[in-house]
Amino acid sequence: MRGTGTSVRAVALAAMWALAGCTSPPVEIPGAALGPTTPAPTRGQDYASVRALLEISPEGDARVTLLEQRRMRVDRDPWQTIEADDPAITRSRVTLVAERRCKVKTGRVSRAVIERASWYVFDAGRLIAFDHVSFDSTCATRRYFGPSAPDDLRTERTLKRYVAQRHMESRLSTEGQLRLGIALVGVGRLEEAEQWLGLGKRRIGRIDSQLRGQVQPNRQALLEAERAELRALRDTLELRLAQAHRERDEAAARAAERALRAGPGPSGPGPNAETQSSP
Repeated sequence: MRGTGTSVRAVALAAMWALAGCTSPPVEIPGAALGPTTPAPTRGQDYASVRALLEISPEGDARVTLLEQRRMRVDRDPWQTIEADDPAITRSRVTLVAERRCKVKTGRVSRAVIERASWYVFDAGRLIAFDHVSFDSTCATRRYFGPSAPDDLRTERTLKRYVAQRHMESRLSTEGQLRLGIALVGVGRLEEAEQWLGLGKRRIGRIDSQLRGQVQPNRQALLEAERAELRALRDTLELRLAQAHRERDEAAARAAERALRAGPGPSGPGPNAETQSSP
């Protein structure tokens, strides 16, 4: 019976994410990586397969080593550290924080060593949110982000603080900010998405100002290419936000209409009670 309960819960989670528009791949946040990277997880993946991804090395001579992993059960307060074989991993809300090192020779005596941390949130053994770092053959990185639903922000923010204390996060590019905003719309975090949209618009405005002045031809070409890419992402984010706000307003209107049709509850008089009781 316990296995049946877990499978039902997993199906329910899959349905919830599908309704929230979260069946698409995670948002890719550009980094220094230019070539193919180690694989990224996808929402709904099971714990064992995500854990296996963490020790995959990229093509070439680079080698990835798992330095530390910490599992915590987060459906209790305070969070509880658990072991790798704890049954809670497939039955409860659990997080995994993994620190990895990528090493590759860059010359006869020199070697690149990059250390990064990633975090993952599982419910009943299935991945529901993550911030994953992948490595390419030079140990350059690229991030893949699967944002949490609005009702699980506390867990995400706690994990971000934990990781930031151990590894300084690189600043998001404007492209990354807009891509992140698009992903946040998909999980209903509209206010945050609008903040990223505002930052993207400001960057586009600064590029416009630069191009109105005197710019070297090679610099102009770079700025125009960046502006075209950012405008496309801005337009996509604005469209997604407008659609999400419209759907939210329509849902609120339907809820209000249902409440009116249902009439007054048993605890109080209806809106015409005073008129009906007056002589």
